Amino acid sequence: TNAAVLSPASHFLLAQTRQVGVGSIASGIDPALTPLPAGYAQQTMLVFGVGINATISAWGHALTDLAGKTRPANDADPFLARLSYWTDRGAAYWYAFDHKQGSYPATLLAVRDEFERKGLPLGAMQLDSWWYGPKSKADLDIGGGGGILLYQANPSVWREPGSNLIGSAELHRFQQQLGLPTMMHARWIAPDSPYWRQYDLSGRVAIDPRWWDNRMAYIEREAGAIDFEQDWLNAHAQTEYNLTDPEAFFDQMARATSVRGIGIQYCQALVGQLLQASRYSNVTTTRVSGDRFGPTRWEPSLWGATIAQAVGVWPWVDVFMSRETDNLLLANLSAGPVGTGDALGTVDAANLRKVVRADGVIVKPDVASMPIDAMFIAGAQGQRTPMVAATHTDFGGTRVSYVTAFARPLGANQRFEVTPAALGMNGSVYVYRYFTNTGTVVDAHAAFTDSVRNDLGYYIVAPVTRNGYAFLGDAGKFVSLGRQRISQLTYSPTGIRATIAFADGETALTMRGYARSAPVVTAVNGTVRNLHADPQTGLFTFTVSPGNNGSATIQLGSA
Repeated sequence: TNAAVLSPASHFLLAQTRQVGVGSIASGIDPALTPLPAGYAQQTMLVFGVGINATISAWGHALTDLAGKTRPANDADPFLARLSYWTDRGAAYWYAFDHKQGSYPATLLAVRDEFERKGLPLGAMQLDSWWYGPKSKADLDIGGGGGILLYQANPSVWREPGSNLIGSAELHRFQQQLGLPTMMHARWIAPDSPYWRQYDLSGRVAIDPRWWDNRMAYIEREAGAIDFEQDWLNAHAQTEYNLTDPEAFFDQMARATSVRGIGIQYCQALVGQLLQASRYSNVTTTRVSGDRFGPTRWEPSLWGATIAQAVGVWPWVDVFMSRETDNLLLANLSAGPVGTGDALGTVDAANLRKVVRADGVIVKPDVASMPIDAMFIAGAQGQRTPMVAATHTDFGGTRVSYVTAFARPLGANQRFEVTPAALGMNGSVYVYRYFTNTGTVVDAHAAFTDSVRNDLGYYIVAPVTRNGYAFLGDAGKFVSLGRQRISQLTYSPTGIRATIAFADGETALTMRGYARSAPVVTAVNGTVRNLHADPQTGLFTFTVSPGNNGSATIQLGSA
């Protein structure tokens, strides 16, 4: 898996990378934009490395380093750090509200209350294209609702029965009642919008800094926006194609949001637009699949995450329902937002607790789940083997991996194999089959195999000490050793020490591990009880409670 990546290193929106003849790739400015003005410069980057994903990562870090981007952490804002609620296409309340509630505001407040009652406090809420308007009647055929006439609260949406407030005042009151930060969606600007007479526009979007300053101040003030979602980047939300306007559009978007502390989510972004995000520290997320996450979106989301992660942007897989276990798992493993669009009365609290703590904080891996190197090679050879993807949590010199696999196509009975060494692991490891509660010890340089057909296979791969211990973490979580739960993990030849973080209100958690013989578990801080071991499988569980500092430290085996 020696690899090389060739790409533009500047003017991403104007560049073209293409195959030239047989076995050659060229990168430069799109020939359609010639002649170029005197002094115009274009940079190209070539990165060599060992390992396909490792080389792509090195390439992406080189791009963000070149631009001076501060790469956001995977908990950089409430949409990344906590459970969120979404109202985009595929959600229960996309262009619809609950008629028993009588309005959009009442419906969404009731949604927030249901999550609270079920012990799942929301961290943020996304408001999709239904929130602004009215929409243009000149292009209703595009996207099912037209472009933006006015980027402000639609009075017909926000007016509450019996209220004297209208439009923006109603939106502002809703935000105060909601008490949650928001992400505000935007389409393109319609041809009959008054903005064409007031501002400098190009194609179907604004390039005028006055428009961006005015409207970003509006959504921050009236809606409590912490994120701005620019949708339709692949089609209608584009400028004229010339040497200045495409970059002006993205530059002004990033500038006007950044000065207000607002993050950006790109939606339906093209690859050149994703590379442009390597220049902006406040482009934090990008959608990596089509509308409404589900099995047909699984594979594209994983490939999309490869590029997004490289350029310092967290992938968003799009909305799904809380009862959909496989979708929930893959969203969790993306290390990006986890958000559902459930109707009132349908929130599956038990399922969501596999992803979030009692305070709504997402327990997630360090990086996005992406296809392993072997998938690139299989794809290049035209093979439709099962898709295998992986992510991990790193604790210094100790890595725990999380692996998913699914048949291509779903329904085909297929076998796959993974070598833990290819995941960055060494020595002996324990491969835990999450959905069957079984596992096996393998050498990191030997392959473990399994079969998949209609469902998602999920495996937690943890190192094994010399005397036969593996710590599998929080038995109630998909990402059982995520840093939000296991804050420290140290392996020695004869034992394992782990520090466990508790949210407010959490008094006891069940931990899981593997031991070759009867396990010994002691509490260094906090309390350990209810140790139960299965002598046939070597799997064991125990209950741990925190000490006075809100955490617990436990020891498996000897120190």
